[in-house]
Amino acid sequence: MLARKGNHQLNLAVHRIALAQGRVHPGAKEYLARKQTEGRSRKAALRRLKRQLVRSVLRAFSAPSPNEEDLPRSKKTTSIETPQALVRLT
Repeated sequence: MLARKGNHQLNLAVHRIALAQGRVHPGAKEYLARKQTEGRSRKAALRRLKRQLVRSVLRAFSAPSPNEEDLPRSKKTTSIETPQALVRLT
């Protein structure tokens, strides 16, 4: 994602998220401060934060989806046919 020839829109989105988190999120603020005290520049610390964000997103996407039995009743799909569902809405 951080490759120079990668998806520019996606890179920009990750960059903006990292900037916002660096300003607002306590954990991200702490991470940036820690990296800067280690001797890294602000840009290098931000680059590392972006990589962390991308890793967490990829972990979330690659995690197996839960089985239907594990879901609460409100999240399970219903067996109502579409026409019946439309009748219920009217």
